[in-house]
Amino acid sequence: VSGELDFDPADWSTARVDVRIPIATLQLGDEKWQGKILDGTFFDAKKFPEAHFVSTKVEHAQDSDKAEVTGDLSLHGVTKPVTLHVKFNKLARHPLTFKRTAGFSATATLNRKDFGMDNWEKVVGDEVRLSGARASAGSSSRISSSPKSLPMMAARTRTLLAPGPRRCSRADS
Repeated sequence: VSGELDFDPADWSTARVDVRIPIATLQLGDEKWQGKILDGTFFDAKKFPEAHFVSTKVEHAQDSDKAEVTGDLSLHGVTKPVTLHVKFNKLARHPLTFKRTAGFSATATLNRKDFGMDNWEKVVGDEVRLSGARASAGSSSRISSSPKSLPMMAARTRTLLAPGPRRCSRADS
């Protein structure tokens, strides 16, 4: 995973995220299912090797640690607007790197058919729920009163739109 995060905790309106996720690194827990989800039936990882999300608007809920981050998600050769429901978890010094680190959690729901993934309609649900956590680190001057680009670094995750093993799951009906 690669990308940048611009974030000023004092002024969320200036926040921006741009992240690329290699589709072939999805980990779904079952080797046969993973092979099927990455082949031409769904993601077609050889033809469309990455997902790309670029934020276009951040709406911070006043006096809250939550925001709606709207952006363009490019997936499977299709670009559509998606809104992430984001929670700012913490800003602290990372215990291993000693860099000032901002932690976030995010969720979103999308329809796989909107991105051209419409096979196995009677077997696989249309709604896909994305959820995960992310940490971005920089020097103490890079996460401060003025936003700067921060290289995205791995944290723990459970999603398609985050580093490390990723999972995508069908939303419950």
